[in-house]
Amino acid sequence: MKIRECLFIAALLLSAVPSFGGIRYEFTETTRTEETGQGTHMVARAVIEGGMSRLDILSGNRYEPGSFILSHGDNRIYMVNPAQKSYVELETGQRINPDRVTITDLKASFTEVPQAELAIIAGYPTRHYRLTLSYRIEVRMGTIPIRQHIDTTIEKWTTGAFDHVIEQYRSNVDELKTGNPEIDALIEAESTRFKGLALRERTQIVSRSEKKSKGRNVNLPTSRKRTKDMVVSSIEEVAVSPNFFAIPVDYTGGQPTRPPGTTTQYLTMQPDGP
Repeated sequence: MKIRECLFIAALLLSAVPSFGGIRYEFTETTRTEETGQGTHMVARAVIEGGMSRLDILSGNRYEPGSFILSHGDNRIYMVNPAQKSYVELETGQRINPDRVTITDLKASFTEVPQAELAIIAGYPTRHYRLTLSYRIEVRMGTIPIRQHIDTTIEKWTTGAFDHVIEQYRSNVDELKTGNPEIDALIEAESTRFKGLALRERTQIVSRSEKKSKGRNVNLPTSRKRTKDMVVSSIEEVAVSPNFFAIPVDYTGGQPTRPPGTTTQYLTMQPDGP
């Protein structure tokens, strides 16, 4: 079940990097829902420095190529369209009241996956880690409880080469917390196990709807399997002018809107899309 929304992919967990350094990288991200065969594809370039982020869409069907997404480190995110000289503020944050969510039977397992030698990704040696999560979740939509069993597998290939840049983020996990202890335990399980920066990531979510209450007519698929893959093709440290993260003064702003072509995303780990 999707609780928190996050525009950028897992690599953009760097949004709280300290001001003394920044990172620029290109990556490819794909998502796929097995039951429908639908999915999204995106090639993008991200630049992050001093708490500010910019994501330029190079190609794909997730966002409009040529557009870019800005975050100024103040919980506001903007989708900018240079072709139309316009921008909109994107709605972010929780879309489900944490008080309406109950998580039970949370089980977590974290391991390093043995490999004959360190995998080289974007020129950096990486270690392969796997986190598995299993839990039951109930979300009360009005008076109707929707119950699912979730099995999540998160695999990351990480490098410690950029630890000096991302160290500050590791102390900001509390900012993700909701006040619901069950959700917060899940957030902590996903946010604190992995070390280093992920240069490749695969997340697979299998959700199974539990038996509906008698008399309830809620049309939910029995099972759904979603997969997200992300891989970084190049990465480097950079220093960027603050103007790079600014919206041009002659661009016209629109009303806040939902991100185009996406659904909400649970933490930074949950695949979204169709």
